[in-house]
Amino acid sequence: KFVMTALGLSSLFCLIIPAYILIELLHQPANIAWLCAIVNLAMVGFIFSLRFRSGKWQKIEVIER
Repeated sequence: KFVMTALGLSSLFCLIIPAYILIELLHQPANIAWLCAIVNLAMVGFIFSLRFRSGKWQKIEVIER
């Protein structure tokens, strides 16, 4: 659930909305979408590293006992 939520929200707020605003509304070149993609990947990496450091992932049971 965490991975789906993190990827969905970061894609929406760091990739889709900024790319639309920059390209369609501010008339920037389409290459700016690559910058949005890089920012999105950096944000996902940052979010996952915070999750890893928190240690919450160690308490997840994949297979019930």
